[in-house]
Amino acid sequence: MYKMKNADCELCAFENPKPTATAIFIKDGRLLVLKRSIPPFQNKWDFMGGYIEKGETPEEALKREIKEELNIDIESFCYIGVFTGVGFYKEYAYPTLCFAYFAELEGDIKLNEENSEYAWLPPDEIDIAFDSNQKILEFIKKKFTYDLNRVRKLVSQLDSTAALNEQSLY
Repeated sequence: MYKMKNADCELCAFENPKPTATAIFIKDGRLLVLKRSIPPFQNKWDFMGGYIEKGETPEEALKREIKEELNIDIESFCYIGVFTGVGFYKEYAYPTLCFAYFAELEGDIKLNEENSEYAWLPPDEIDIAFDSNQKILEFIKKKFTYDLNRVRKLVSQLDSTAALNEQSLY
């Protein structure tokens, strides 16, 4: 069980969130995930990203983290939104604020020691680490997927001869 830090310092006692930056890569309706080789959530799937360091913008942190985790430089990315969560250090839990981005992947992935493998998985098959990532995943499923059969039915009401073959928005 995790606990909040007990601090004697009044300023340290504030439970202000620690900012993070996360990249979401999508290819052929699948999301890129990494298997964590370190705690917390060791051996669970995770999105790429990490903590924003002093003096960094979320975008600078995103580029640095992707370089560290995948050995790839990214230049093209688009802000999705910000998601709250909980981070962990030793026996402590603390609030986080995750800045999430869609990013384009160009180049070959070379993992660092933080992750043991990567995979491209459909959103519905991902059991993701961290509650902020769970919120991002739910946001993606809600905003970027749809029920194709329902859409076909609605389109057929407008035009019975129309054929709709698209399967995803990404």
